[in-house]
Amino acid sequence: MIQLAMLVLPGAFHGGVAALLDGFALASERRDRVVLGEGPVNRDMQLTLLSSDGGEVRLDEHVTVQVDRAIASNDRFDFVWVPSFRTGGGSLLAKRLQELRPVVDWLAGLGGSGSLIGASGSAISLLVSAGLVRDFAFPVVPALAPTLREIFPRAKQDDHREIVERGNILLSRGTACDDELVARAFDRVLSPAAGHWLRSVMGQTVESREAVARDPLVESARLWLEQRFTGPVSIAGLAQELSVSQAMLTRRFKAELGRTPSEYVSDLRFTTAKRMLAQSNRSIESIAAAVGYNDARNFREAFRQRAGVSASTWRTDNNYP
Repeated sequence: MIQLAMLVLPGAFHGGVAALLDGFALASERRDRVVLGEGPVNRDMQLTLLSSDGGEVRLDEHVTVQVDRAIASNDRFDFVWVPSFRTGGGSLLAKRLQELRPVVDWLAGLGGSGSLIGASGSAISLLVSAGLVRDFAFPVVPALAPTLREIFPRAKQDDHREIVERGNILLSRGTACDDELVARAFDRVLSPAAGHWLRSVMGQTVESREAVARDPLVESARLWLEQRFTGPVSIAGLAQELSVSQAMLTRRFKAELGRTPSEYVSDLRFTTAKRMLAQSNRSIESIAAAVGYNDARNFREAFRQRAGVSASTWRTDNNYP
């Protein structure tokens, strides 16, 4: 079972809290079904809401959040999300970080155990304090930059990138970018297909996504492929699901989209791999497996054929630091 957690701190921004709640709810609705019929798309998931002491958390004067329990030293999660919170200024944030030392130590333990950890805005200060942001610059909005520079004068800041992904750390500059960070986390702990689907239903940009197909058969087939492209894909099985022949499916799909279902799967894998190469420092072997290739050598050859350069060269040329 995939274990997700959100640490909710007093003053957390509603949008940051909602990013994971909404993403989890949407993914859970789709977990055991695809567009046509039933079938396992994602593994079971569980979301645990945490606070530093187990008590309810006040976001503002009108809203409080009930949590499941307090953090514990033996916690192990696949993904932990810490949304941004109101700081009140440099001196208040510095004092708060001292008060949150147990949380900082808890995050350091999770990071050391390999949990994927995401943080947004002011919550990045907790990861910096935990020693999890050392050799790379973290994203920051101009309004928060002076405060964080005062507290962490040696830490590197990046005021250009909206999201920074390094190893098991995902950082968002603020709540406007939190939905995309959660989608990237789902790329990692579920599958790129899950992240792709989440972006599409939340209105985020999805690579190589044309308008809804005029042919309902083609649109159903395309959505089916988009939910399964990171695993073994059988076009014959898809045709059977749709109760048409494979030849008819291929003919109508190509007439509508200008490519066969198999070519569409290849396009999905290629564009997803490009995004992952540009946005993360995951190994090429890991990305190959994530987008549906059992053999990294086959992935490298297919990528070079499509891009005209190797995957590693493409990554360098597209400015991943």
